[in-house]
This record gives sequence, structure tokens and C-alpha cells, in this order.
Amino acid sequence: MDFKPICKYWLVLLTLLALSASAADLTVDGSIGSELYSSPETGFIAGMRYQVYTTVRSKTRPINVRVIAFYQNEEEIREFKQANWLSFTPTIDWASVSLRGNLYHNGPLCTLNIGNIVAEYSPFLWWLSDDLELDFRTPKPRGISLEKLKLGNFEVDGLSVWEALEPNDSRNTIGVRIAYNPNRNSRSEIIYLNTGQRSQLQEKPQIAYSLDLTRKIAMFNLGVIYASEENETETSELIDSNISVDVDDYKLSLFYRNYSQGFNPAYRLTRPEFDPQTGKYLGWNPVDKYSGLVGTQLLFLDNETQGKNLYSSYEKYHNIKDGTDLNIISFKINVPIKSSTIQFRTKLNAIHKEIGFGIPSHIESSITEIIYEKPLRGDLKLLLSNRNILEEDDRRVYGTYGLKGVTKLGASWEAGRRSLPNNKQWYSKMKYTSPNGINVQWNYASPEIPQTSKYDYDDEYNLIEWDNLLRIWVEVDF
Repeated sequence: MDFKPICKYWLVLLTLLALSASAADLTVDGSIGSELYSSPETGFIAGMRYQVYTTVRSKTRPINVRVIAFYQNEEEIREFKQANWLSFTPTIDWASVSLRGNLYHNGPLCTLNIGNIVAEYSPFLWWLSDDLELDFRTPKPRGISLEKLKLGNFEVDGLSVWEALEPNDSRNTIGVRIAYNPNRNSRSEIIYLNTGQRSQLQEKPQIAYSLDLTRKIAMFNLGVIYASEENETETSELIDSNISVDVDDYKLSLFYRNYSQGFNPAYRLTRPEFDPQTGKYLGWNPVDKYSGLVGTQLLFLDNETQGKNLYSSYEKYHNIKDGTDLNIISFKINVPIKSSTIQFRTKLNAIHKEIGFGIPSHIESSITEIIYEKPLRGDLKLLLSNRNILEEDDRRVYGTYGLKGVTKLGASWEAGRRSLPNNKQWYSKMKYTSPNGINVQWNYASPEIPQTSKYDYDDEYNLIEWDNLLRIWVEVDF
């Protein structure tokens, strides 16, 4: 390991410590992790990761500065972030001045920030986040923002951003959010953005706004979001509305969505479904998820588990992009039978399109799964499962029977037999966390099914582990 970058970091850290001794408060947090990993695809590898965030807060002036440093071994496979994180060179990641107090003499309280700003107003229109894990690739714009200015039942936030998202971009954006909350059953919010350019290349600025209304009328909960973006060539809009009612322990909801495919404001949430470099699931932003779709969704679920025990949904959309009609039916239920449990779920996707001369095209896929667990003795359980996947004319059937349980030391384990479309496997797996924080995971299957992707998920975004691996890791947050 090259210790020069680490020495540079500690030099900066000692400088910050000197500052803190005189007129500042210093906080250091982050994480240290180390990992050993072995699989037939990768062989035996080892990796380590340090993430250190140092924040200085002045005692005499409300100044916040965060020095951030990363080191990450290139051989880490599942926790790999990005090439420029493979160093331990400190950089100024965040710098801001916050002025808290009355806006004027005997005026309302508010917070004024100068420098790096956070403004998570709406994922549809205005979203500047400080999430180091999920948004680490997004440059953090600098500007000035006004927060939590309360005027009666109104709350006002405003900002001006003078550093844009792209290095060669000269956009300058101003925005304001006004929220009206007269009571807990009613809320109204409007957001306005004006994005211009400091050059003469663009005569007309990009203007975007959104209106977010929620109401509770009798037993019904109503909500609607309308957003519009106007640029030189077109105006794009989206509508996302819903009405819901609670029936005992269940919720019935109806959604209507109309998302223009051209809607793309400069500072909306852009987090993709999967990380383009690693394939890791990140959580899909709504603008891209429903882009170009017009239609409805009927949803019924249990309130206690938010759909884990009971979930039923029917979605019907027309795709403006390619002229197809999309129908999605999903159903899931967990049924306790004495001491046993049965989980049944099914999902059907149907796409219809007219390919010309009145000739229809129909593409259909479905997934049906049944999982049965029966306690045998103590923590020992019998496990049976069957999954049937149909994609057009291709049918694949997966089956499992085995045992699962927890040892006296607290290690969870599972072992049994898998039936695959073209093969059968004996498998076993184990996970254990020791009292001192050492994590161990072991998977074994024979014969092995090669897997090349770092991340692979099922249709519910559950991570599919590799067949054969040994992983030992420790991570300490401080």
C-alpha cells in the first residue's frame, strides 16, 4: 500500500485539529471495512475500504466544511463504487455557511445557506441530495438557499444555484417552494423553477413548476401532483393522482398517471433502476419509471406489513413512445395454516401492439410461485417451493425442497435439493455474525451454475447469490 496519500490525509486532519482547538468543533465519522472473498469465478481475493468524513463547524461563525477521503481496493467486487474512489487523497467535498435567526428585526426565523446546498423538494422537479452512497456520481451544485421561512400557515423555501450539474454547462437556476398546511388533513405545495443560461445561446429560459395537493375528505384520502416543464421547443407535463380509503386493516387505492416522455427538468431525481457500472439495484426514480405511460393502477394491500402479507394490483397503461398497451396483474398472499405458512404470488405482464395492416402483436410473460414452510422441531423447518416462469413460448420451472434453521450459536442455515430447467443441484448456505462483528457467509451448490454478473435480482429485486462463495467481512461505522 502506498502510504503517501494517507500521510497527506493525516496532515490535513492535523490542520483541522489545530483549527478545532482554537475556534471550531471537529467531528470525524465514516467507516472502515475489510473483506475476504472466494468463488470459482473470481478465485481468492481480498479488499478493504476506508471512508472518512471530517466536518469542521466554527464556534464564532456557522461555517460547515467537510473533508472527505476514500480508499478502496480494486479487487472488491460487490461493494465496488467508482474508479476515482480508489485513492485516499482528501478533497473538500462540502463547504457552506449557515446563518440561522430572524430574517429581520423581530421578523420570522429562517436559515440562510451559502455554498453547497441540499434541497430535496420533489423527486419530480427539484432534488439536490447529499447521499454519499446513492448519489456519489452527481456533482453537488453550489448556491444560496433560504429554508423554513414561516409566515402563518405558509412555509417558504427558495434558492439560487450558480454551479450546474455538468462541468461545461452554464445554466443558472432560481427556484422557490411555498407550502400551505392549515391542518393535518390538508396540504398544498407549489414549486417554481427558472433555468436560464449566462450566454446568449438560449433566448428563452427553461421554466418548470409543480403543484402538489393532498386532502382528507370524510374517509377518503386524495392526492394529486401536476408538473410542467417548458423549454424552447415544447411543453411537457405529468400528472400523478390517487384516491385511497382504509377498510379495517386494509387499504384500497386508485392511481391515475400521465407522464410525458419529454419531461426532464434539470435538477429532478435521476437515480436509475440499476447502477450502470456495477448492476446494483438503487431504486428507480418515478419520472423515468413511468416516462411515456398513461393509465391507471388499482391497488389493495394490508396496512400492517404494507403488502408483504397481502398485495393485489392491476395496472393498465398506454405507452406513448411505441404505441403499445401494457397490462400488469400482481397478487401475493401469506396464509398461516396452524403453525405452517404458505406464500403464493403470481405476476402477469401482457404487451399488445398493432404491427401494421391491423395485425396485432401479443407478448405475454408470467411468474407463479408457491413457498411452503412447516416447523418440525425447535428452529428446524421444512421448506418447499415452486416457481414457474413463462416468457412467450419459453417455460422454466424451478423447485426446491430442503430444511432450514438456526444453530445454538445463532448461525442461520439452509440445505436441500434444487430443480432447475436443465439441471438439478444439491445446495447449502449459511450466514453468521459473531458478537464482535465478524460476518461470515458460505454458499455451496453442486453442480455449479456459472454466474458472471456482480449483481443479479429476481422480479422483486431480491438479490440472487452466487452458487459457490465464501465471504468474510467486517465493517465498523464511527
